[in-house]
Amino acid sequence: MTVERSDQGCDTVDDGMRSRPIRGTTDWTRYEIVLDVPRAAPFISFGVSLVGGGHVWFDDFRFDAVDASVPTTEEPPLPCAVCPDLPY
Repeated sequence: MTVERSDQGCDTVDDGMRSRPIRGTTDWTRYEIVLDVPRAAPFISFGVSLVGGGHVWFDDFRFDAVDASVPTTEEPPLPCAVCPDLPY
C-alpha cells in the first residue's frame, strides 16, 4: 500500500510487504498494513504483486482508523522515477 502525502507524487509512505513476503501456499491468513495517512492525502494505492506462477485470492479488504499507539509497518521508500533527485 502506498499513501501519497502530497499532490507532487514523490512524498509517499509505503509498505509493499517487502520485509515480510508471503511465500508458498497458505490457508486464509489475515495480513495488516498500518500507515499514517494525512487527512489531505490525495491518493491511497493498494494491490498485489505476484512473482512467478500461481494464484492470489483476496477477501474482506478494510481500511480502519487506529490510534497512535498502533505501530506502523512503513518500509523505506523505493526510488522515485518522477523525482530522481530526491535523497531516497
